[in-house]
Amino acid sequence: MTTRIIGLGQRAAGDDAAGLAVLEALRRRGLPGDAEIIEARDTTALVSLLQTPATVVVVDAVLASPPGEVLDLSPSDLAAGAPVPVSTHGLGVGQAIELARITAPDRLSPDIRLVGVSIGGRRAPSGDPEPRALDRGSGRRAPSGDPEPRALDRGSGRRAPSGDPEPRALDALSPGVAAAVPRAVARVLSFLGG
Repeated sequence: MTTRIIGLGQRAAGDDAAGLAVLEALRRRGLPGDAEIIEARDTTALVSLLQTPATVVVVDAVLASPPGEVLDLSPSDLAAGAPVPVSTHGLGVGQAIELARITAPDRLSPDIRLVGVSIGGRRAPSGDPEPRALDRGSGRRAPSGDPEPRALDRGSGRRAPSGDPEPRALDALSPGVAAAVPRAVARVLSFLGG
């Protein structure tokens, strides 16, 4: 494997599913045999997923305006205060990268790229106009009951516990964010040389 592509998000959280929608589009398009696609519902999964000799591309929703922009970010951009990837309340993408760097510096991917899809700001329930991270887990179990990251199953028709097919992430997105998915796919493919 030369590239690990990680999409972050949850289908039930609206525009937070942007990273998953990009993975779905990549899966439909097809990737080189040496690329791996992994879906993670929680940012804490990144700590172990970044421990690879492969290039890692993380695709996530970011709190930035206007909605529907595709941003190419680096770990140093996050440390410098770039737009914030949507994350759990406890651990952001930049923090997960730094934790992986501290805990396993000899196993950290030598090349980490971040593709962000801006989803605009969010208004807190209190009416506070400050953007806030959407809850992507914070201790709750994922809808499937499996809190662990999982490799996408390449269209095997996996079913959700209710027996209904799992909803497509693209269907959860607002129109402006959905329109950015093809551009985000192109950005990811540019890292693969395609």
